[in-house]
Amino acid sequence: KQIRVVAGDMPNSLIFYPLIAGDKVMGVISIQSFKKNAYKPIHISILKTLASYTAIALQNADFYFTMEEKVKARTLELSTAKAIIEEKNKDITDSIRYAKKIQTALLPGNEKIKNHLPDHFIYFRPRDIVSGDFYFYTHCEGTSVFAVADCTGHGVPGAIISAICIELMYQVLEGKSEVNPGEALTLIDKNLRALLKQDSGGQSNDGMDCGLCVYNHNTRELHFAGAHRPLLHLRGETL
Repeated sequence: KQIRVVAGDMPNSLIFYPLIAGDKVMGVISIQSFKKNAYKPIHISILKTLASYTAIALQNADFYFTMEEKVKARTLELSTAKAIIEEKNKDITDSIRYAKKIQTALLPGNEKIKNHLPDHFIYFRPRDIVSGDFYFYTHCEGTSVFAVADCTGHGVPGAIISAICIELMYQVLEGKSEVNPGEALTLIDKNLRALLKQDSGGQSNDGMDCGLCVYNHNTRELHFAGAHRPLLHLRGETL
């Protein structure tokens, strides 16, 4: 209702024009002169244009600083989430690596096999630290029993099934010098199905493919049975 001058004399000519961006009034722009009737319509037009550009510039600046704060907040949020995920991933990986130690302990030692089968090799390379594949060996009174097996699943689920299957194979095969590999696989399969309750409506479909060999060191006879796993026999250059 009243024009006030912060410092100095009261001007005789004034133009005020609002700074409007969209429907938001951001302020006002003003020019003043001590001369009377100093401004013409063209000056009002120029100020109107200047006010429009100024309002847009202020809006962009406000948007920039607001966005900058939002980006900082979002970056901090993502950084926190990343740290949490990395910590959880480390916990899971550490747990799986410990599970690998347990699985490795269940596998036969290389020295044990080397005592009876000096010209052997083992290639075992799990895809996910722990494995659903495993190899098996036991020896009793001149007879070596060895196998390779592929359990359903891989990673942790496969490793759990492999641990169960290794234990079942030891129960059926360890300490026996007379082994029929076909009958042994049938018994292992029966015990596994019973353990997983597959014959009583259980939901588990788990099992293993296995190649099982029984070698008599005295007679040099090899007996083999395979559940979805073949035996490749190379003599000289004949496969």
